[in-house]
Amino acid sequence: MTAAAPSSRHRYLPDVLALALLLVVSLAFVSPAIVGGRMLLPADNLFRMQPWKPLAAQFGVDVPHNELISDMVLQNVAWKRFAAEAIRAGRPPLWNPHSFGGAPFLAAGQYGVLYPPGALFYILPVERAYGWFIGLHLFLGAAFTYCFLRFLGSGRLGGIIAG
Repeated sequence: MTAAAPSSRHRYLPDVLALALLLVVSLAFVSPAIVGGRMLLPADNLFRMQPWKPLAAQFGVDVPHNELISDMVLQNVAWKRFAAEAIRAGRPPLWNPHSFGGAPFLAAGQYGVLYPPGALFYILPVERAYGWFIGLHLFLGAAFTYCFLRFLGSGRLGGIIAG
């Protein structure tokens, strides 16, 4: 006698539960930024420059945690906000008039306007969207690693640990 095969309805349930676990763990890593009042941005880098430099001691900032990622607050936030405002107003952000004498915006891939997960920046407030954006990428990385290992024949536990 052979064991009955699981019904097609429940065949993938353990894998779906494993992916749900990976989702919960991924979002737990960024939970202070998605449910707490924190931002997932290196704002402490602003205290190296005027006009914020005199306020550094007041906010308890001595040395920024990572000076190499200043572009996030000096450029990326402004780009995301510009794109979000344009899209919310119903017009494509084709041209950025704020960059020198103006510059192509939508055509430049650096801004990521057409990157599908970037839609979070058009739905949520930009500062809040960073946490969800990173959480989504953590989950996608974990989920696809899990699926790849399952495809290679790994067990569920191995896929979860690798993910």
